[in-house]
Amino acid sequence: MTILDLRADFSRFRRAAPRRINLAAHSHHEWPDVTFEAQMHCWDDAARLAGDKWRLVFGELLPFVQRGIAAILNLPDPSTIAIAPNTHEFLRRILSCFETKRAIRILTSDAEFHTLRRQLARLEEDGIVACTYIPADPPDAFPARFAEAAARGRYDLVFVSQVFFTTGGTCGEVDAVVAAVPDRETFIVIDGYHGFMARPTDLAKVADRVFYVGGGYKYAMAGEGVCFLHCPPGFGPRPRDTGWFAEFGALAAAPGKTIAYLRTAGASSVRRSIPWACTACTPYLPGWPHAASALRRCTRTLLR
Repeated sequence: MTILDLRADFSRFRRAAPRRINLAAHSHHEWPDVTFEAQMHCWDDAARLAGDKWRLVFGELLPFVQRGIAAILNLPDPSTIAIAPNTHEFLRRILSCFETKRAIRILTSDAEFHTLRRQLARLEEDGIVACTYIPADPPDAFPARFAEAAARGRYDLVFVSQVFFTTGGTCGEVDAVVAAVPDRETFIVIDGYHGFMARPTDLAKVADRVFYVGGGYKYAMAGEGVCFLHCPPGFGPRPRDTGWFAEFGALAAAPGKTIAYLRTAGASSVRRSIPWACTACTPYLPGWPHAASALRRCTRTLLR
């Protein structure tokens, strides 16, 4: 058996707390030294380019990040990856895709992360959503029970964690969750934050059907402030939450009576309306490409 020794790659965290043995990666993974170097690189780019840094961010760095995430998830089109500083921004945008004439019908579990749990609880108070909660315990029987509930149909949104943060239990295979949902119009969202780069995930067969959200805070070892969402094409043509921008061209155009959304062949307007970057996350975002190449090398070795 090959032993992968990465201690030298985490020297800054180890020096900062030499007596600590971090067994809590499910909460906060230690960061490799390359992420510190990337942060400094980001700062230098801002000093060197100032407002022109966006050409670098959107022209080179974001496509690099998208390709890296797409490779890990085996996605056919890296451009389906959107970036935001937190997963709650993605949740808001997805919820804003649904009509307001009736409550949004949602199927989920009773063990979702606080991001979803708190927001749904508040929206339920005002009758904006109507939720069906499937108990996550016992964990071994959850995938079958959730699939049975999903098969009944008539849901607007099916939202479930790939790996539950409370127990480490799973929703089962993503393909099986998708197969259980009979209505093509139903949004399917997999919260992969606690599964990304910890549980091998292949979305190739369901890339046109499922949203997948994750981020850098856990096993991706890249820190807070940068999250991503894979968006399948054709879902959510005009979300009410337009995000920071839809595209530079639309922002530069003269103000009109309608809100412009980027239109490309097969593209999901949900993806285009979700901010690909935000000023709150720029210190992290340009650092991701430099960290991603090293992390991908580690991941390939670990999963070999």
